[in-house]
Amino acid sequence: MIKRAYSVQMSFDIPDEQKNIALQAKRAFEEVISRLRIAKRYLNKIYEPFSDLKESDPDEIYQHRLVFRRYRNQVKEYYQEVLAQIQKATLLMTSFSSDLDVVEMLDSFANIVHYLKDDVNTLLGDFSQLRNPKFPELLTKDIDQIKEDTDEIKEILNDRVLEYLDTNILAKNWISGITNEESTKLFENSPLIVELFKERQKVLGK
Repeated sequence: MIKRAYSVQMSFDIPDEQKNIALQAKRAFEEVISRLRIAKRYLNKIYEPFSDLKESDPDEIYQHRLVFRRYRNQVKEYYQEVLAQIQKATLLMTSFSSDLDVVEMLDSFANIVHYLKDDVNTLLGDFSQLRNPKFPELLTKDIDQIKEDTDEIKEILNDRVLEYLDTNILAKNWISGITNEESTKLFENSPLIVELFKERQKVLGK
């Protein structure tokens, strides 16, 4: 019996179709993050001038109602694009919903997206309160909440969804560079892995 150690190179093959879907999902979620960043940057254009104001002259604000209307419409357009991209990315991710971890991730993600949608609608609705002396306070409060939602969405996408796709679907090798002794111990503790390895060897004609 040869006792010298040798390296084992083994990977669990994931169908190309699944890898392609995973890659599409990854790119789609990265696009969600990009669109959220753009939308947040636009929110700051109006947030910063009002952030230090607690009250305002309602008549002066109302004189610029057309500007505020255009701003409201642009905010609405940005977040419609965000939500459309989220729907596209989530639909791709459901291809892996047989994994309970994916189901839990998507549920958490859907809850945060629901909050974002509600908070954006609140902001859009508050643009009708231009004559309210507290309008600047309402505006900045709404935007702060949207920013918080955005940060939570980016966190779950970066730390969980994208990490899952990279690690569980797109990773090249499940095991790499394991010595004979180490692999024997692993196989002893993992009979299912042994069977999978044997089946793979049969397919390869070894």
